[in-house]
Amino acid sequence: MPSKKSVIRPVVLAVSALFVSGLQAQTVPPRPSTIYIEQLNGQQILGRDQITFADGLVGRSDWSVDALLFSSGGNSSVLSSEGLLAGGVQASQLRVTGSVDFTGAQITGLRQFDPTQAGALSGVTTLNAGSTYNMDLQTGTARLGDLSTSGEARVGGTLDVTGATTLSGATTVNSTLSVTGATTIVGATSVTGATTIVGTTNINTTGNAATRIGNAGAAATVVGNVVTATAGNSALALQNGEARVTVTNSLGNTHGLVVGESSTTLSGGTSSTNLTLNDNGATFSNAATGAPTRVTGVANGSGDFDAVNVRQFSAAVAGVAASANIPGLDTNKAVSVGVGMGSYMNAQALAFGGSYRFSDKGVLRATLATGLNSGGGKTSFGIGAGWSW
Repeated sequence: MPSKKSVIRPVVLAVSALFVSGLQAQTVPPRPSTIYIEQLNGQQILGRDQITFADGLVGRSDWSVDALLFSSGGNSSVLSSEGLLAGGVQASQLRVTGSVDFTGAQITGLRQFDPTQAGALSGVTTLNAGSTYNMDLQTGTARLGDLSTSGEARVGGTLDVTGATTLSGATTVNSTLSVTGATTIVGATSVTGATTIVGTTNINTTGNAATRIGNAGAAATVVGNVVTATAGNSALALQNGEARVTVTNSLGNTHGLVVGESSTTLSGGTSSTNLTLNDNGATFSNAATGAPTRVTGVANGSGDFDAVNVRQFSAAVAGVAASANIPGLDTNKAVSVGVGMGSYMNAQALAFGGSYRFSDKGVLRATLATGLNSGGGKTSFGIGAGWSW
């Protein structure tokens, strides 16, 4: 019968073999005709073929260990056929090969966790429960305290951040970026590619900070309540009480549309001509000198408040001239008829008329004139009477 000291040494070696094989293996290489007996009660705890164990079970084959209690420095551990049950193992490095099933277990005090080294975990509910790092393996969520990464960080699913997020350095978003709530950007922001914004976008709603959109050749700038936009020699300016859209030509003359609170001015041309609309009506003038300018392209007036063009005016004057040139009634004659021709500014007119002496002292006279130019004049009629003594 071996001594108590000789029994403990082989047991410790068997426990080391169990840890190396992954907490699930419970066999050791066979040693023929070797049986270990516990000195306290004389029962066999390790052997081959038919074995009686400390828990009273029999009939297990091969080399097995069951219900072994050992201690070192006051810390005890219980080892059974199901692996390590209670207590603790202190080791500078513990390696486990194969699969490990921690059904319903919690792992606390974890300082580092490398899934590429740890392999697959099953049955673990949480890692480091209650600490600054907490991963729920059942729901796939993790609670992080201070998180610092020195390399790339990749998130395969949805990243939900509650609280302030500070990004230092370049940030690249290769897919849709959805922001719910207020977004404050301090400093330069560069966006390459198409940007779609749905909803209200407020930029510098307070203060006089400048906001510029575009590039050096075509940019829109907002400073306080003044909005300006330039594209080459074209400009847009919006401010309180005034709006301008102008173009500066190669001679340095600026013309366009200026809308104010009391008047609106439209200008154009190489040497600009102005049309000013205000409470006094519409005024055409030279933009540089203010002198009158010509208005062209006016159609024939037909209504009471239509403008008359030169063609209509000339035909009317020509008709008057034609009517005036019909000869009058001779002395001692009772009746006379005649025709007349008139011309004014390339407009011609023909008139017919007659006179009737209805008494020795009275004469009645009538004329009818019409323009000879197409579309120019209208037919005019006149009648008059005169007395002489």
